[in-house]
Amino acid sequence: MAVGTPAAAEKKAATDKENDDALLAVATLTRTPILITDHVEADAAVTEIVTALQQPGARKVIAVDCEWIGEQKLGADVVQIAASTGPLYVFHVARMRHFPRGLKQLLADEAFAKVGCCLWELARVVLRRRLPKGPAQTSNWKQALDADQLAYAALDVEVTVAIHAALIALPAPAATPEDLAELAAATARKVREPPKKKAKPLPKGQKTMAAFFKPKA
Repeated sequence: MAVGTPAAAEKKAATDKENDDALLAVATLTRTPILITDHVEADAAVTEIVTALQQPGARKVIAVDCEWIGEQKLGADVVQIAASTGPLYVFHVARMRHFPRGLKQLLADEAFAKVGCCLWELARVVLRRRLPKGPAQTSNWKQALDADQLAYAALDVEVTVAIHAALIALPAPAATPEDLAELAAATARKVREPPKKKAKPLPKGQKTMAAFFKPKA
């Protein structure tokens, strides 16, 4: 492979990323997850989540993640929910008769933002942490969850909460000289432009000159 080719540059970038990832600390779980396996527990958990989100000063944001088997298209087997504080809830919906109604309403409630996407890359860039990989990632999520599966599922939403907190804490980007120049030019144009005069309405029955030259049908 020739040095300097796009393929060589791409391979070098991948190698550099692997080396960088190897130096990152592995993300670890700091909150104890609560496993939910029936509808009574699910309703109680949703009530606690909503109560926590409605507290003064609370961020109205929840982290959401799901687990399922392979490439199935039949819906999630496990749904994980976490707010910025409080317990992490792991809903094992595959063990329930149907998807919990309260959880469905919470996920559809527009009063609370939901976050969770591209966790591996965001954790690496924002938190400088890497998510652990292991057999739990591709395990059977329909069966009763063991400790490794529970920790794996809970870690995803805890990391999501941490990523969101880190991102909203970033300062707003400062305006560049180009931005300021563009704003100044736009303001100057607005000042130079004379205000448009509104046409006065004609007296009733009076026509404009254009009406006299309008071709007859």
